[in-house]
Amino acid sequence: MKKAAKSILKDLKQGKDKKDRVMLYLDRDVRMQLKQFCSGEEIRMSDLVQRLIEKFLTEINER
Repeated sequence: MKKAAKSILKDLKQGKDKKDRVMLYLDRDVRMQLKQFCSGEEIRMSDLVQRLIEKFLTEINER
């Protein structure tokens, strides 16, 4: 696992709670893989999705 991914997982396990609800539709297979991964890491799926979106937006804005 890459260093960035490990740091994201570490941050997620610490938790943050200033959140708004957003509906997100995922392919069933993708959702199941995500759910299994998050269960194994003991993190919430919504937290992981949020961090992935944050990283994506950061990279896009740096271009």
